[in-house]
Amino acid sequence: MTRMHLADSFQTPFTMLGQAPVILIPSLLASIIGLVLSLGFRGLFLTGWGWPVIVASLIGSLVNLFAIGWTTYLIQDLRVGNKPNLSYGWAALSRQISNLWVTYLIVAVVISIGTLFFIVPGLFLAALFLMTVPEAAVTGHTFDRSLRFSFRFLFNEGNFLAVFLLVLVGFILTLVPLIGFFVGNLFYSIWIPYAFLKYGAS
Repeated sequence: MTRMHLADSFQTPFTMLGQAPVILIPSLLASIIGLVLSLGFRGLFLTGWGWPVIVASLIGSLVNLFAIGWTTYLIQDLRVGNKPNLSYGWAALSRQISNLWVTYLIVAVVISIGTLFFIVPGLFLAALFLMTVPEAAVTGHTFDRSLRFSFRFLFNEGNFLAVFLLVLVGFILTLVPLIGFFVGNLFYSIWIPYAFLKYGAS
């Protein structure tokens, strides 16, 4: 575990994406599922907001977290010189599924609640909790152990500001018209696994 280099965390994941575009697939699938859920719930219940949209958002967040976990295995392969394999990555993630459901559901609920109470609390909570996602995926740790790792990584190593800035950039990207939803999810899905593998798991 060590301190993050912000420029590296911005640039290198996109370089890796150029080397192996397959690491885009989990994020793309999650974005499509999230978009379909959001549009489907709104169309079904004919409401702009309310509990149907909240439920759709929560499920979409959960799907995105699984995509981040899946991408972690793909980037892990790429970093050691192997060709990323979607089937292997999903199989590896599935072996940790019992702990992941609990961890990812807690993270999705906490971040969603924070976002409902204005954007900044949601971003703050995302910065606190998002590193639990790749950590749990790789180690199979329970939520409490993954959260302890996240706090050590953020505060003992002085990484909170860097992670918060990356979370903020991802949020800003989601605001881009038409493509923001996809671009923002892609950004989150590659920098979170990369930062964990490069600076947290080392």
